[in-house]
Amino acid sequence: MQLALTPDGRWDFATSDLVSAASVAGFTAVGINAERVDAAAVDAYAATGVRCHELLALVVSDDESATMASAELLADRAETIGAEWVLTVFTAKVPPQ
Repeated sequence: MQLALTPDGRWDFATSDLVSAASVAGFTAVGINAERVDAAAVDAYAATGVRCHELLALVVSDDESATMASAELLADRAETIGAEWVLTVFTAKVPPQ
């Protein structure tokens, strides 16, 4: 079994500190907020051997234009950090189809 950590957006830790602490605690993967993806974050994950399993978060709203713009940005950030998943939340009602 492997453990992955989804960070709470209210946590105020440097990415390198969070990834390092998670590694020491036995987590094999740690998610990351898209706004924190940069070269330092990529280096922090690589240095600890922890993988980034998910990027936070695609918010699907009634504003299709904003949703699509966010999706494009998240796809780029996911590629940069190597995330396999993008956590997605819906604020708009999902059609029954």
